[in-house]
Amino acid sequence: MTIWRNPDGLVVKFPLDTLFPRDPRGELPGAGTVRECSVIVDALQDLVNGTTFIEWGAVIPRNSYIVEAGCRVLVTITGTTAITFGAIDYSGATVDAAGFLLSIPAFTQGTQSAIVKGGTGAGALLGTISPKPWLLTITPTGTGTAGKFELYVKYLVPGKDTTTTF
Repeated sequence: MTIWRNPDGLVVKFPLDTLFPRDPRGELPGAGTVRECSVIVDALQDLVNGTTFIEWGAVIPRNSYIVEAGCRVLVTITGTTAITFGAIDYSGATVDAAGFLLSIPAFTQGTQSAIVKGGTGAGALLGTISPKPWLLTITPTGTGTAGKFELYVKYLVPGKDTTTTF
C-alpha cells in the first residue's frame, strides 16, 4: 500500500497491493521538515532467527537528525520473541544493529510505540545526525510464524528551514 502524508498531516493510502507482491517501502513523501521512513514487515516471510533483514528501499538521508523511532503492530506477531531495529550504511557496514530500538515493547495487534532519545528501549542513534545515508535493518530473535508490523524512523530533513513562522 502506498502512503502519502499531506502537509496538514492527513495520511492518504492508495491500494496498490495488486500491482506489487509486497508493500512498497521507504520514506513517506509530504511537506514539512520532519520526515518518516518506514518499513512494513511480514513476520512469516521476513523474520528468520538471528538473520538481519535489510530494507534497501528505506533510506535515511545523510545529515538527517534522528528524532524518533517506533513500531505499529498491524497483526499480532508470533514465533518471534524480540526484534532489534538499527541501521547499516551502503557499504554494508553496521552503523548500530539496535540503533533505533533495542527491543519492540509488545507484539499484540494495535500496539503502537514511539521512542525518543532517552526513552525506554531507545537506541543510541536517536538524537544523533547521520553522517552517511543509512538503510534500515531488523534482526529478530526467533523465527516469525505470523504477524505484520511497521517500523519507522522520524528525522529532520537536511537543508530545510526548521523555524516556525506564524
